[in-house]
Amino acid sequence: MSGNEEMQSLNEELETSKEELESTNEELVVVNRELTEKQEELNDALAYSEDIIAAVREPFLVLDSDLRIQKTNSSFIEKFDMDEEEVAGQHFLEIQNGQWNRDELRNMLEKILPKEQKVVDEEMVVETERDGERIFRFNARRIIREKDSEKLILLEIADITERKTVERNYQTTIEELNRTNEQLDQFVHVASHDLQEPLRKITTFAGRITDKGDNIHQEDLETYLKKIKSASARMSSLIKNLLNFARLAHHEKLFEQTDLNDVLDDILSDFELLIEQKEAELQVGQLSTIEAIPLQVNQLFYNLVSNALKFSKEGVPPLLSISSRKYSKTEVKERPALDPDLSYYEIVFRDNGIGFSEKYGEQIFTIFQRLNPSSQYLGTGIGLALCKRIAENHHGDIFAESKEGQGAAFHVILPVAQPKKRDNKKKL
Repeated sequence: MSGNEEMQSLNEELETSKEELESTNEELVVVNRELTEKQEELNDALAYSEDIIAAVREPFLVLDSDLRIQKTNSSFIEKFDMDEEEVAGQHFLEIQNGQWNRDELRNMLEKILPKEQKVVDEEMVVETERDGERIFRFNARRIIREKDSEKLILLEIADITERKTVERNYQTTIEELNRTNEQLDQFVHVASHDLQEPLRKITTFAGRITDKGDNIHQEDLETYLKKIKSASARMSSLIKNLLNFARLAHHEKLFEQTDLNDVLDDILSDFELLIEQKEAELQVGQLSTIEAIPLQVNQLFYNLVSNALKFSKEGVPPLLSISSRKYSKTEVKERPALDPDLSYYEIVFRDNGIGFSEKYGEQIFTIFQRLNPSSQYLGTGIGLALCKRIAENHHGDIFAESKEGQGAAFHVILPVAQPKKRDNKKKL
């Protein structure tokens, strides 16, 4: 009886174990099915990733920790005309006769894995075997495979030579447009200012002839006609110079030996009526002859004389002193804008006008910057900005000194001769 009971108990235990085994087996079947599905998903993901890399237009490589090539995409093979089997396992810096073997690139790649760094849009010029000097952009980051803990580097190489060329051309176009805009500003300034004084003289003296009619004295008539003729010739010369300036793409050709005394005489002749009207006193010293663009020097002097007459104190006759001296080598070295290899003259326009606060010494040369209300003093705020641009075009400089209510002094520093090689960045 005891043996039968033990056998029966054992059978019951076996039945229980069988049921547990069957349950476990079912669980294993489910787990196996899930693992199979996961494996298929991983395979699909791997194939998908490889398809993406293969389809990417930029060349990609996968490098190991020794910088040996583990995998490439079709873009790399096509771009550099190589065989995939030929480069597999090769050291990246040794392929294509070592064209990638550059210290900068080596240091960049060797820091990615140990220092967990990444390379983002690093540009480098490389002398290639097939296409000569090219500009490449590099992007790289590490890849960690959890399965075997192997660390890899994904490297992208983009040839951006054409894009850089387009960008340079675009920048050149922008610079050309900026120069054109500056020229337009000058044309507008000449039309609205420089031509106005000669035209004013013609209108004024023609009006006097008309007003006096038959009662005009022969001597006065000859004087008025002489002034009209002089003003007309002055306008003709300004227009001719302006057209020459507009036609020439390279303004270096407009530089010529220019007697600054002649330029100043023309300017003062233009302002003859305003000088008489304001009872202005002029003190003019002897100027020099330099290599310059006459039209631009004309604008420079015009604006400075105009400012001295315009910004005079109410009820006080303007006093304008114009002097010149040789600038010393020591003074040249003290001004960063000047070329120490050139000789310079300083022309100073000093007046007794309203002046300005010292803190605005640089601000007044900013385009469209006005320090006084337009209702009180006419102007656009462009004149002194053009003066600075003209001084820079001549490899010179300009600065102002003043105290509010105590007049102003404008110092123009121009070279005797232009350098043989002109800096394109300073072209107008």
